[in-house]
Amino acid sequence: MDIHHLSQHRFREMSIWMILAATAIIVAFALLARASLNLHAALTDKPDLAMYILMPETRIQKIDLLRDHGKERDYLVTTATGSLFVKLQKSDGKWNIIEQEPLRADE
Repeated sequence: MDIHHLSQHRFREMSIWMILAATAIIVAFALLARASLNLHAALTDKPDLAMYILMPETRIQKIDLLRDHGKERDYLVTTATGSLFVKLQKSDGKWNIIEQEPLRADE
């Protein structure tokens, strides 16, 4: 670009486009950060939702809360292959699976 032949109109137009591009980048990063915070809150505050993220390979169909002891929760999880007993425990601000047992169906 030849800076000597840059008109005032062209300079103003380029400045506006640069400001719009910078604003779009900042907004995109802010949206990604907010989505990350929402996912973190879902994992730490909502253990029912955390089950779907902690067990993606099981194809969960239904989750029933059996017992709630504050930092420990017991669930009956229905999957495509059968039922599971799952125990979650909250440690260091995150929910972790500490026990997972398949249940037999009464025949």
